[in-house]
Amino acid sequence: MSAYSLVIWIIILFGFMYWFMIKPQNDEVKHNRAMYSDLKPGDRIRTTGKMYGTIVSIDGDDTVIEFGEDENKIQVAMRVDGIEAVDRTK
Repeated sequence: MSAYSLVIWIIILFGFMYWFMIKPQNDEVKHNRAMYSDLKPGDRIRTTGKMYGTIVSIDGDDTVIEFGEDENKIQVAMRVDGIEAVDRTK
C-alpha cells in the first residue's frame, strides 16, 4: 500500500463518520430548536418522561406545564428542553 491509498482510506473513514454520526445529530438539534421556537401557551406536549400536558406559560427557556384534568390538575415548572414532542392536532 502506498501512502496515498492510506490517506484516501482515512478520508473515506472520516466521511462515513461525518455522514452517520455528526450529520444526524446536527439535524436533530436543528429540528429541536425549530420546535422550541414555535411553542406557545395552549400547545399539547409530551415530555421526555412520556407525560402529556398543556403549556400554560413560556418565559425564555422555562415553561409551566399543566398535567391532569379537571380537579386533578397540577402545574409544573420545567425547562423547554424537557419537551420531546408537540401535538397540535385538535
